[in-house]
Amino acid sequence: MRKKDLLALPLMKVTEEMRQAAGETTKYERWRMPDIVGPKYQKYFRAQKTGNVLEIAVFEWGRIQAGDDGPIFRIFLHDGKYNTWDAYKQKWRTASIEHLYDSEYQTRAERAAHGTYWYKERDRQLIVKFTKSKHQDIPSAVLEWQQYEKNRGETEIIDAAMSLVPETPKSFAKWVETDALPQYMYYESGRKIGLCTSCGKYHELKEPPKYGETGICPGCKRKVQYKTYKKCPRFQERAYASLIQKTPDGYVLRHFCLWQDIKKGKRKDVSIWEQIRITYDKHWQKKSVYSYHRYKQTNTIRWCNGYQSDYWSGYKEEERSALYPRNLKRILKGTELEYSGLQEFACTGIEFYQQNFIDIARRFVGLEKLIKVGFLRLAQDCIEYRELAPINLKEKRVKKVLRLNGEYYNQIKDKDPSWNEYRTVYWCQEAGVRMTWKQIQEMSRIQRNFAVYMKYTTPYKMIKYIRTIQTDKEGILKEYQCYDYHDYLQMAAGLGYNMKDEWVLYPKNLKERHDQLIKEQKEKEEQLKKQKDDEKDESFRSTIKEYDWNRYEMETEDLLIRLPEYVHEIREEGNAQHHCVATYIDRMVAGETCILFIRKKEEPDKSYYTVEVKGDEVIQVRGKYNVVPSEDVEEFMKIFKKSLRTAERKAS
Repeated sequence: MRKKDLLALPLMKVTEEMRQAAGETTKYERWRMPDIVGPKYQKYFRAQKTGNVLEIAVFEWGRIQAGDDGPIFRIFLHDGKYNTWDAYKQKWRTASIEHLYDSEYQTRAERAAHGTYWYKERDRQLIVKFTKSKHQDIPSAVLEWQQYEKNRGETEIIDAAMSLVPETPKSFAKWVETDALPQYMYYESGRKIGLCTSCGKYHELKEPPKYGETGICPGCKRKVQYKTYKKCPRFQERAYASLIQKTPDGYVLRHFCLWQDIKKGKRKDVSIWEQIRITYDKHWQKKSVYSYHRYKQTNTIRWCNGYQSDYWSGYKEEERSALYPRNLKRILKGTELEYSGLQEFACTGIEFYQQNFIDIARRFVGLEKLIKVGFLRLAQDCIEYRELAPINLKEKRVKKVLRLNGEYYNQIKDKDPSWNEYRTVYWCQEAGVRMTWKQIQEMSRIQRNFAVYMKYTTPYKMIKYIRTIQTDKEGILKEYQCYDYHDYLQMAAGLGYNMKDEWVLYPKNLKERHDQLIKEQKEKEEQLKKQKDDEKDESFRSTIKEYDWNRYEMETEDLLIRLPEYVHEIREEGNAQHHCVATYIDRMVAGETCILFIRKKEEPDKSYYTVEVKGDEVIQVRGKYNVVPSEDVEEFMKIFKKSLRTAERKAS
């Protein structure tokens, strides 16, 4: 139906019943604001069907109170379309029903009543029946109609893709309860009887458990954490699980959110809901991402394209999760991931990013090698960060993947080292130092490369010294001391000290020596800078002569302005004034700009203000910490600029 024919339909007006409802008020609570009394209903709906057209008239409380009879909006639903007429602005609108409001006429009281509606049950049933909506309220039913035609092409494609996803395995829910969710062993303090949340049975414990520590359930052999009935009588917890399944055109990775409620050692409730689906083709190339949330601006919760967008944290991507392992052997057989180690890694119960694993395993064979020999923690770090130097996942042999020779590889063999432990062993190999496994574990906690300095002494002596500086007289651990010690050794080596001298390696007063070397390092850096600056002096003087910058020098009764005598003086000016004039050295040597110093005549050697002149034009004048010129300098610069103009006229 044409728009002009829609407007010719009978106009619905305010009824007496609606006016009575508009007179009703109620109290509204507002967050961090005083309560306010407002209208009981903010919007009023009427509906009528004419042929195959359903018209919904929208009235607002403010207009009704003002005595208006007509609706503010007329919404027409017909032929799978919708049209909205703004009766007050006299124009057609494209906004959906939730974005239609009369901002000009709303008071605070009416805004407090936002989201309250008046309608007759007969009209509501008519709207729900006409729109064939799953929703029973008028705004949601109309919104669903309005969005259907607009988004039908996209939703049909999504629904077709989701229809290919098979049902979850029958044992998935049970696996979630026993393996994916964290398990606990509840006990009474002082007793050796524990209740396992996984198998739900009481077991006698060999040793008295300690709260918060982990152990193994004697019955089901699963990893548990010890908790007491008294300290933790009830708590709720969230976890994540994933499932890989085969589809007719490839594979799907499904991500689930888990929630459990534990009370007095017994699991009272478990909830499982799916959040994300990632589809792959038959060669494990990622195709699409879907997430389950509110679809665009509709009131429909369904599968949508891409990740859910969150205002505060951006996109809600999948979390680390345990992967269901029982179907992997069958699914991966004959594919590129058959020998990737995915099934073996999933059986460990370690939470990881499956999407990262698939991407890495398709490109590198080294990940499988780490998993097969039992280096699970290193494999987990590689999955987390994709690649970690010096690990080389392109290699096919474990020793080459880790870049360790036989002697150092044997130190971590059969140990499942952490990333820091492996890196400490690698540093030892680079420095040619041999440490015991106990020493490696101790040094790995510091996360600094001390091995490069241990080659000048013995690991035992250096570790002993580190222990003494880490702990004060009261026995309090001070970890930052070993970081200062490492910085000290770096500076000593850089300054050319004899690192074999124990007086250098093990200073009696670390802080004092650390501060001394900082001063020495700064002095050395200044000397190097001065050498470089001095090399530019000849070009600097030639540039001044070529551009005749000596004509800029002048003085008054109180102030004078002069050129730097040598290049390094510009750097000294920047240090004294705490600004960045030193970065202009190369530009001045090249003749691109000119730097001048303003001095008080009574203190000609003390920094006062710095000036940049370019092409006989003053670019900037800066004092200490880049302050703007004072009054005396402003007056001086007026005289200086005047002299520049006079010189320019004479030259022309």
